[in-house]
Amino acid sequence: MLKVRLYINRSYTQWYTTCLLALHGLIALMSVPIIAHFASKMSNRKMPRLACLAGSLTGSSITAAAPWGSMVAGILLKLLG
Repeated sequence: MLKVRLYINRSYTQWYTTCLLALHGLIALMSVPIIAHFASKMSNRKMPRLACLAGSLTGSSITAAAPWGSMVAGILLKLLG
């Protein structure tokens, strides 16, 4: 995907993949405790699930529609997924 859709040189593919995976882990470390805290305080579990589903759908749509959105969509997917 990086080479074909983003027209990135083959030599930079490893670097971009590493950055995306590191960003994914960093956002997870920061966001999961906050999201879990607020989700456990809510009596209705339906709203957090629907919000996560909508966020995941939005992030996946951004990734599929625009090549430039891979970093933004990755952050959005991790925050809301």
